[in-house]
Amino acid sequence: VVATKVFEFWTVKERNKILKTLETYKTDRKENLTFILLMGFYTGMRIREILNCKWKWFHFKKVKGKTLGSVSIMNEPGIFTTKSGKTRRIPMPDVLVDFVQTMKRGNPDDYVLHSEIGAETEKVSGRRYCPRSLYEKFIKHCGYTVKGNGFHKMRHTYAHSRIEAGTTEAKIVEWLGCSWKTYKKHY
Repeated sequence: VVATKVFEFWTVKERNKILKTLETYKTDRKENLTFILLMGFYTGMRIREILNCKWKWFHFKKVKGKTLGSVSIMNEPGIFTTKSGKTRRIPMPDVLVDFVQTMKRGNPDDYVLHSEIGAETEKVSGRRYCPRSLYEKFIKHCGYTVKGNGFHKMRHTYAHSRIEAGTTEAKIVEWLGCSWKTYKKHY
């Protein structure tokens, strides 16, 4: 008998509890934490993609008085490459559009998240910005254990929410930036 791994996701109730807790959570890096959580829950982006996100990836347009938005995850050879090697564009829900528009924008080539961790920590982590301790502390504050509740669980939550909403599997695969085989195996 071959054991299969069950891929877990946050339920709507759990996600809402996390986002509600975030409203009153005290941290000097709240904007970064909020950005990471909203991008994870509402775009399914990998944490590496969120951390390397630049302002030029965002697109907004007014349609009948309403602002619509999307994010394009773009390859930049020598700096950042998506796992699939392909650029993809993901629509953003209103809550994410509204939040991103409140953030202080830099130049188009600037990263959305600025490093707030000492260079020594960054060198050890191998990342430009490493929010693991910030995220883990917050998840514990919400009443959840860290084990099994990492960043990637938000990606599974996004995929599950799209399935529940009736989005075609082809669109979900496109937005997640994964292969059909990976999608079938994990989601």
